[in-house]
Amino acid sequence: MLHAGNALEDPRLRNLANRKICSSLFFQQLLYYQVVFDIGWITFWLAWLMSTYLVGLSYKDPKLGRQVVMVIWVIFEPIRMTAGWYGNLQENVPWLILFTIISLVPMQAQGLYMLITESNPYTKSVQFAQIIMLELEMLYGVFVIFRMYRLQKEQFYQFEFVLNQRRRNAAYNTETQLSTHASYSGGGGIGSGGLRRQTHQSHAPP
Repeated sequence: MLHAGNALEDPRLRNLANRKICSSLFFQQLLYYQVVFDIGWITFWLAWLMSTYLVGLSYKDPKLGRQVVMVIWVIFEPIRMTAGWYGNLQENVPWLILFTIISLVPMQAQGLYMLITESNPYTKSVQFAQIIMLELEMLYGVFVIFRMYRLQKEQFYQFEFVLNQRRRNAAYNTETQLSTHASYSGGGGIGSGGLRRQTHQSHAPP
C-alpha cells in the first residue's frame, strides 16, 4: 500500500521512467520475413504462370478461381502487412486486431484454396510454406494482442496513480502552507499586542 509520505520512494513510481516496450520483437521478425517471402511468392507464381499458360501474347489460365484468389491476395496482403507493422511498432491494438482478422478471413481462405487445388509439387510446396507462415503469424498475433493489452492496461493505471498522487501531494502541501501561515499570523499578532502594552506601561507616569 502506498502512502503520501513515501510516494517518491515507491519503486512503482521510479519504474515509470523505465516504461516497458509492448511491441514484440519475434512478431516483428515474422512480419519482416513475410515481406521477403511475399516478394518471392509473387515472383514464383508470375514466372510459373507465364511459362505455363502464356502462348505468344495470349494468356489462357483454365482455373478462374486461382485468378480470383490471387487478385484477393494482391488487394489484402499489403493492407495486412501495413496493419501488422503499424500495430506492433506503434503499440496499437486495433490495428493488430485488423491484422488478425484479415489473416483469418480472406488470406487463410486464399492459401488453403490454392493448396488444395494445386497438383504440381512445386506449387504445392510453395503454398504449404505460405500456410505455415500465415498460421504462425496469426496465432502469435493473437498472443501479442493480449500481451500488449495487459501491459498497456497496467501502465495506464500506474500513470493514473501517479497523477492522483501528485494531486494529493499538491493539495496536502497547499493545506500545510496555509495552516502554517495562519498559525504564524495569529502568533505574531498576539506577540506584538503584548509588546505594545508592555511598552505603554513602562512609559506611563507613576
